[in-house]
Amino acid sequence: MINMVMLVDDSGIDNFVNKTMIKQNLTDNIVIKDTVKDALNYLRMESDKIQNIPDLIFLDINLPALSGFDFLKEYENLSESIKNKSKIIVLSSSDKPEDIEQMMSNKYVKDYLIKPMSPEAIENIKHYFL
Repeated sequence: MINMVMLVDDSGIDNFVNKTMIKQNLTDNIVIKDTVKDALNYLRMESDKIQNIPDLIFLDINLPALSGFDFLKEYENLSESIKNKSKIIVLSSSDKPEDIEQMMSNKYVKDYLIKPMSPEAIENIKHYFL
């Protein structure tokens, strides 16, 4: 069951579309962070309240200042309770094989989706939570 989703993306349009799709298919409880720093700060600040930790994190690669790759490096240092609860799915416009390979080689990344998010992709995501 998915109680909370976090979108880590700096595109307002993408966040609007993805939020709508998530609300229709997964949950109403969505946290949006437009920088890696804000996303990591949120996870650190809420680490003692496991109910506030997202079950699913949609992570973009191309973000201002720090990238999705940087997020994953810092994610390694977060508490085990966060890493055990959250599943990460990369949601990016990059279809470069090297980006996909690098992201999918990270043990915390469960899947890689090319934007835009689709209803079929959401259905496929649900199997991670059965």
